[in-house]
Amino acid sequence: MISRYAIITKARSFVNVPWVHQGRSKETGIDCVGLIALTAQAFDLTYHDLAVYSQQPDGITLHRELDKWFIQKELSDIIPGNILTFWVEHRSRPCHAGIITNDYRGSLGLVHTWRNKGRCVEHRFVEGSVWWRRIARVYEFPGVEPWQQ
Repeated sequence: MISRYAIITKARSFVNVPWVHQGRSKETGIDCVGLIALTAQAFDLTYHDLAVYSQQPDGITLHRELDKWFIQKELSDIIPGNILTFWVEHRSRPCHAGIITNDYRGSLGLVHTWRNKGRCVEHRFVEGSVWWRRIARVYEFPGVEPWQQ
């Protein structure tokens, strides 16, 4: 089984990597799908990386691809090591993803690439926050262990 702590550690290793649309390199940059793809690769998880997509979300592609390779969970399964998808401008068009972390300044954290910041970031992720209100779906990496604090 894959340790949730190992997933979190890998996700955190991308913090401060530059944001690059369709990026898949820690050296040159990543985007949110790159963060998920490179984290999955680190654990030899089967995942077909869809590296060609528009910056304008179609509301279908992100979930269609994640549904193929990851396990969709209930919205209440917001636990460290899980993947979240978000809508940004339109609720009908999920276009962003990140990985939940543990113990970030006393709460859950979120690692994701943020175009506005120009890099991969981690910040607090608390109920009622802007990002929390934008959650579209929750996914789990296959073969991950149950969360144990």
